[in-house]
Amino acid sequence: MTVPHPSNPYASPPTGGHPAPRRPGWIVAASILVWVIAPWPLLYGLFATFIGGLGRMLDAGGSRVFGTPGPATETLIIGIACVAVSSLAIVLAALLWQGRNGARIGLTATALVAAVALVVRLPEAEGSPILGLALAVFVVVAMWLPASSRYIRMRRALRP
Repeated sequence: MTVPHPSNPYASPPTGGHPAPRRPGWIVAASILVWVIAPWPLLYGLFATFIGGLGRMLDAGGSRVFGTPGPATETLIIGIACVAVSSLAIVLAALLWQGRNGARIGLTATALVAAVALVVRLPEAEGSPILGLALAVFVVVAMWLPASSRYIRMRRALRP
């Protein structure tokens, strides 16, 4: 007869080994923040790519797809970059949630790319790039705090 685990009377007893480490609040905050923020540039990128860039190219007869850069080509490139970086950030946040160090490094690089894009855009910005820059810095700092590093080390040690 098996004895249920004391924290959950309906669950089976834990199988040997160590229990999974508790996810720190900094990892939770960083992952959720990325999941909340990253869809917006993703939507912007999809809109810019399909409505802005491709629409202008089709109106111009498609002559600027690989020719000299113009507004349609620039809009298309920016849209594709937004889609790629945002999609990558969403996937990396899911991997960070699982305690993957590669995801932490990748999100740091992604936040750096986003921060550079925001700083370049700062002089002509209409929105709030300062807020975006502060959120990118928060995510990077939260991922590299000692509690987050300890969690990632513990998760790595438990992997087969």
